[in-house]
Amino acid sequence: MCSPAPLPPAPDNQPTTSTDHIAALQCALDAAQQQVRHHAELLDTLPGMANQFVLSPDGQGRFTYVSAGVRALYGIEPAAVYANPTALVEALTEESKALLERSFAEALRELTPWQWKLL
Repeated sequence: MCSPAPLPPAPDNQPTTSTDHIAALQCALDAAQQQVRHHAELLDTLPGMANQFVLSPDGQGRFTYVSAGVRALYGIEPAAVYANPTALVEALTEESKALLERSFAEALRELTPWQWKLL
């Protein structure tokens, strides 16, 4: 874990490229990446599967996170889901697909975050 010295104020409207600023940015990036790894490790210990799915304005969807639980539940590697988001849907039963589609359509209609629990 790094702890850079306090940064001098940046000149007004000037880009900051000093070594101190770069070191501080790298330190912040390292800390954020460590937090992400920690959260992923925690989620991977929980039963079931956690994921985050993002739908872009052009209608393209992608998973930004898939926990290791996808292996036990669906026999799919997380990397396969990242590469092909439909791989997870294809692994569902027809009944589960229908429930997923209804919940997704409702979130789109209501403009709310999509949350879906398959028990």
